[in-house]
Amino acid sequence: MVLFNVHVRCLLVFQGLVHTARCQELVDVDLNWKETPMKPVAFSLGCNATWSTGDYYDLVYQHRHRQRLFVKFFEMLVTFAPNIRRLTLPFDWSERSVRTLSRLRQLEALTLHQYFWMQSVDPYFVEQVVSSAPALRTLCLEIWSPSGNGLQSYTIRSPTLEHLDVSQCRGLCLGDVSLPRLRSIVVSRQPMSGPLSSDSAPRPLACLLHVLSTGAPALSTLNGYELPSSWNTGSRGENEAVGDENEALESLLTTICACAVHKPT
Repeated sequence: MVLFNVHVRCLLVFQGLVHTARCQELVDVDLNWKETPMKPVAFSLGCNATWSTGDYYDLVYQHRHRQRLFVKFFEMLVTFAPNIRRLTLPFDWSERSVRTLSRLRQLEALTLHQYFWMQSVDPYFVEQVVSSAPALRTLCLEIWSPSGNGLQSYTIRSPTLEHLDVSQCRGLCLGDVSLPRLRSIVVSRQPMSGPLSSDSAPRPLACLLHVLSTGAPALSTLNGYELPSSWNTGSRGENEAVGDENEALESLLTTICACAVHKPT
């Protein structure tokens, strides 16, 4: 196993390393490109801090400049290391980065952290990333997509995916899945208000239980909870044990499902 940690201030050094190293053998990559020894001034400076328009634009410029450096380096890395199997990185969800990531056909485990604080992520990009990885077994997503006061529906389809974690996402819900081998999933209900909403009024959302029962029939754990054998059959109250299991499942759904039945009013 080869572990490759990259920081943005070292890009030139690592560009030279990529050109000279045997990157064909690189299989495990952790690109921590949004961290830097010289951290930019944060937005949450406290009540005594004063901000000028110039300070704000300087911070935005640094953030965008770091993103552009990453995109160039990422394209080069994928060219020289096409056999990566496990990849972790903050992801900008630009069309160019999605296209580059889609070239990694050997991916088995993929973790994409949030980079931009607010970013409307096209659901098609998520589908493209997943569908372009025919060996993918583990997927962890952290997407912060403002969607008014509601949630934006995303589709995930993969014939190989076994573990899915979208618990760190904000403004996202699963509207449709086709995951025949999925065994475990971790989800949350975290709306994210913001100006980048695609719809003026949120649409009614499908029940998470219905989405999973139709699209992930092999699922065995939901947020660490061992699902009862009858969870996707619609059985209700056949005996006391089944009733208790269904009650526990319904209680869990009230904390993570955004449909009209389970979401608190």
